[in-house]
Amino acid sequence: MDKLTRLASESTISQRCASITRNFLALTRRGAVRILVLVLGLISVIVFIKRSAGLPFNLSEEYQSWFLDNTLDNATIQAMEYSNPIQEPYKNQFWEVGLRLKQVNQWLSEIEQKPRNKDKLHGAVERVIVGLFPFLRTYSQSSPLAALRKSFRPGSRGIVIPVGGSENAIRYAGHLITSLRVVLGCTLPIQIAYAGDGDLSENDKQRILQIEGATDVTFFDVLSVFDDSTLKLADGGGPSKLSPPWAPTWNRSFF
Repeated sequence: MDKLTRLASESTISQRCASITRNFLALTRRGAVRILVLVLGLISVIVFIKRSAGLPFNLSEEYQSWFLDNTLDNATIQAMEYSNPIQEPYKNQFWEVGLRLKQVNQWLSEIEQKPRNKDKLHGAVERVIVGLFPFLRTYSQSSPLAALRKSFRPGSRGIVIPVGGSENAIRYAGHLITSLRVVLGCTLPIQIAYAGDGDLSENDKQRILQIEGATDVTFFDVLSVFDDSTLKLADGGGPSKLSPPWAPTWNRSFF
């Protein structure tokens, strides 16, 4: 009987010890969570105060390195997903184009802010851009967007007028040039975009240059820059629809 009582007592003690251990672990977990929340809250407050005061807030180099490595990995994976060309019907895919361009813009911003290992982000950007705009390959087989951006003159502005394909297009361009120069007094440089000699002949160019107010007017053959195998500009694709905004060397183009 004493043996049974002793066993029962030991069992009760074991149960109490187990219960105390469980309660202690639960309290420890809750305490750790509360401490973590408190620490994150303090960090957020410090960041807010410093930014409000205009002071820089720099994370540790280890965290910055970890964050950048994860950004690069995610960019590489997402670029592989976005490298697939947009499929027809194109009129239903504008949202997809906008989504990809938004991501490219974010990557370009990160490249400017974090120069370390930027080559990987550049690769992701170029892969997506070539998938969206394959006609840019003529700029550079490896990095067409980077080559295009380097061709822009910072702070420059100009007007692009697509001309070609018909007599009416030349007449409309003449009226527009006269209105800009004579009526409005605009002095911005003007560039006439056309798709090959068959689109705008040398004789037509001279006619445009003889128009009243045709000063600081140059001509740009988009076929000298873009891959026409996709645009089909020479077959009537029309440079006025797609290419002129990409072609000029100005940082800002009015089209």
